[in-house]
Amino acid sequence: MRIILLIIACLSFCLSQAAESYAAEIYHAPDSVGGPGYNVETIGGDGVDENAPAWKFRWGPRASVDIFFPGKTTSTEPQGYGRIGWGGSAGIIGRYEWRSSWFVESGLQFVYGQSPVKVYSEDECIEGGRRFLDDYHLCRFAIQLPIHGGYRFRVFGDTGLSLSTGVLLSCGIAGELDSDGSERLPEYHLYGDDGVWRRFGTAVAVGVHFDFHEITVGVTGNLGVTKMARRDIFATRTMNESEVRIDFTYWFGN
Repeated sequence: MRIILLIIACLSFCLSQAAESYAAEIYHAPDSVGGPGYNVETIGGDGVDENAPAWKFRWGPRASVDIFFPGKTTSTEPQGYGRIGWGGSAGIIGRYEWRSSWFVESGLQFVYGQSPVKVYSEDECIEGGRRFLDDYHLCRFAIQLPIHGGYRFRVFGDTGLSLSTGVLLSCGIAGELDSDGSERLPEYHLYGDDGVWRRFGTAVAVGVHFDFHEITVGVTGNLGVTKMARRDIFATRTMNESEVRIDFTYWFGN
């Protein structure tokens, strides 16, 4: 949990510094008092274009690079997680905005994630705990449905800072849990009737994004809340799917 929040905080700080530099460049641009794209006559004191329609819809492709954490979200112990994994996603997102401030968004994303996880014997025990088998490799493909709501603050001109929260619904479509090839170790299926991992999961999402005209760059933390383990072979029975997602969106529409 602390690792995820620390990564989100660091990435948010880097993005905020980039936004400030970008805004400073626009401020010193000679095209107009407020820089290109900034109309002093139509922009009110709250940064909202008074001539713009109240509601507008935008959509576009979104891709991300993910840091994948299959483990207990609330764990503060080193064994709560295995080694950190990685992944990525690609999909389509749609957003309804009101006065270019409040917004709701949702879409469909195809996601890949992989990470080493520690696997223990389900039947054999030794003094002080279960017998450790090996570092297995967990790999999963999933379809995800993010449902987010948030507020967009105007930084300068067309540059905005968006804070969002919501839920993430996930459905695993394929995956595997393999050892490093040792024939003496048990074999497990990730999904299916005898699988060790649940297909459906949920997560709480918290995000910070910066809007640069048609491009949005940001970081989202998806903190898993569903207990994904179906069998007691992992370091903890409360195994969640959590991610830190660095995403990029290109918007079409008004």
